[in-house]
Amino acid sequence: MAAIRRVEELSTDPNHVGYYKLEEAHKQDLYGMWEAGKENGIGIGRELGIGIGREQGIKDGQIMQQKEMINNMLAKNFDMETISEIVNMPVPEIKKLQKLKK
Repeated sequence: MAAIRRVEELSTDPNHVGYYKLEEAHKQDLYGMWEAGKENGIGIGRELGIGIGREQGIKDGQIMQQKEMINNMLAKNFDMETISEIVNMPVPEIKKLQKLKK
């Protein structure tokens, strides 16, 4: 009970009221900075994620294009050595793709 009375006294004492307001303003400033930092971090994370996704999509597209090219050459009866030279892939890898196609 004594503590409650003391808080009430201090909260109405003009010599202490300013401290509370200053501390509260400081907390609000810190919270605002934290929120801004959080939003900035989310934005950076989003941009990094988009960049990584874009890079992976390009790689996946290149692999699909290479497989399609190999399949087309196999369909036209190109020999494995020629395909290997054109697509810069070892013959065993081309044979694996050929087996997967069947």
